[in-house]
Amino acid sequence: RAPAAVLLDIVEINNPAVLDLNGLHRPGLDYSAAMGENERYLGVSLADSDVYVGDVDGLLIVRARIILDGVFLDVGAESVAVNLRGSSVTGAWIESQQSFEMVGPDTLKAYRDILASARYLNKGRVNVIEDQVPVTQELVFTPGDRVFRFEIEDSGRAVTVAYTTVTVSAVARKGDPR
Repeated sequence: RAPAAVLLDIVEINNPAVLDLNGLHRPGLDYSAAMGENERYLGVSLADSDVYVGDVDGLLIVRARIILDGVFLDVGAESVAVNLRGSSVTGAWIESQQSFEMVGPDTLKAYRDILASARYLNKGRVNVIEDQVPVTQELVFTPGDRVFRFEIEDSGRAVTVAYTTVTVSAVARKGDPR
């Protein structure tokens, strides 16, 4: 028999990156936290310090987002902050979209460090109680869950998603809210 010619098409497959917000040592990919009055100045972490970012077929992440799914209940008092220092990533909190947008190619470790630094901040609302003598103020947090969607995009444009739920406690402290 004569040899046969075969034409092969090689199609590159991009496996998406892995994002585990609670670290590889715990089951699941998502993370949860609780927030009350005591956390109002520093906020709460949106990911475990052991957050894992990996990619079996790539070394870079090119974009990340942290998006509030829903609406902030304490309008003007809530936001997300991350530490971008030491990376080539730029980003900002975009109030109108209720998201922290990060762009720029950097290593898996750099994005891991950035996501590990993510914090939910809520300074609460101050209500003035005018029918009391003397007039006083109370610090109020609107109770309920805030769900944040984390997205990372690898250099092959595959997007991976994980979630953090922050449960905000109802706090109404009468007196000086500072």
